Amino acid sequence: MTVSLAKLRLLHGKMAGRVRYGLGRKAPSLSADSNTITHIDCSGFVRFVLYRASSGTLALPDGSWVQQQWCEKHLRRLAKPSDVRHAAGDQCRLFIGFIGRSAIRPRSIGHVWLCHSDGTHMMTMESCGGRGVCSRPWDTPVLREYASAAYEVPCAA
Repeated sequence: MTVSLAKLRLLHGKMAGRVRYGLGRKAPSLSADSNTITHIDCSGFVRFVLYRASSGTLALPDGSWVQQQWCEKHLRRLAKPSDVRHAAGDQCRLFIGFIGRSAIRPRSIGHVWLCHSDGTHMMTMESCGGRGVCSRPWDTPVLREYASAAYEVPCAA
C-alpha cells in the first residue's frame, strides 16, 4: 500500500487544468486512462490517483466522509492538520486532508485533498469547485480554517 510520488505527480500533471470539477462525478473505473476523464469530484480524484499511483494496492472507498473513516483505521493521524507544514522541505512525504461536518458547517459538503512538498512549500493536489483538478498552497484560508483532520500516506519517491 505504498504510493509512488513520481507516478502521483505525473498523473496530477496530466489532469491539472484539463479535468473540471463535477459534484458526484467519478472516473469511469479505477483503471481508466486519465485522458478519458473530463469531470471528477474531490473524493473521486483522490481515490483514482492514489489507486493508480500505488499500482492498485491502495483502494480507498468512495466519498470524502467514508474515506476519512478509512484513513482513521489505516493511517497515522497528525495531531493537527496544520502539522503538515513541518514536512515542507521533505519531498518524500504525502498527506491526505479532510474538511468534514462540524458544528459551524453542519450541512456542508466534505472535501478531501492530497498534500505534498514541492521542495519548499506544501502544496495540494485536488479537485475543487470552480477550478477542477489543481494545486494550491496547503494553507489556503478555507483549508487552514476548516481542515478537520490529516493523515500520512505511505509513499516512496
